[in-house]
Amino acid sequence: MRRWLAVVLLSAGLPGCGAFRRPPEPEPPAPVVAVPPPPVAIVLPAPAPIVLLLDAARRARAEGDLAGSARLLNEAIMLPDSDLADRAWVRLELGLLHADPASPLHNDDEAEFHLTRLATESPEAPAAAIGGVLLRLIDQERAAARDGAAAAASAAELSEALAAARTTLARREQELERIKEILLGETVP
Repeated sequence: MRRWLAVVLLSAGLPGCGAFRRPPEPEPPAPVVAVPPPPVAIVLPAPAPIVLLLDAARRARAEGDLAGSARLLNEAIMLPDSDLADRAWVRLELGLLHADPASPLHNDDEAEFHLTRLATESPEAPAAAIGGVLLRLIDQERAAARDGAAAAASAAELSEALAAARTTLARREQELERIKEILLGETVP
């Protein structure tokens, strides 16, 4: 029996023999190579013609070409089928251009026209809120000008009345002097 036990023990240690086999060693895993996804081309739509004209008008204004800016903005506002939000920004730019007192294109009536159209065409647009503030400022400026003109007219009337009162006073003083001369019979120095 000893022999038999020795054979069993010896065969257990030899590869490929015996009842006790070792499991085969696992093969190392294959290396994982990360492959990046192919690049995705993002194609943006071309800007609308009104946006291109608005940008060109802003550049012209920044360069000091106010007449060129006004021409481009008027061209932009005449484009058919343009987005209301873009038209709102064009109207605001036109209103700003004509509302600026330092601008040679200053015209409150023209500014009011564009800002009022902005408020009626696109009341929910962010540009409409800015336009509303500008309209109120134009109204305040006009009211101040009217008040200033009324005050100037009133001052002129008061000045004329004061001059008339001084003339009347001088005439009455002369009359009083003549009356004194008659009553006293002498000449008063």
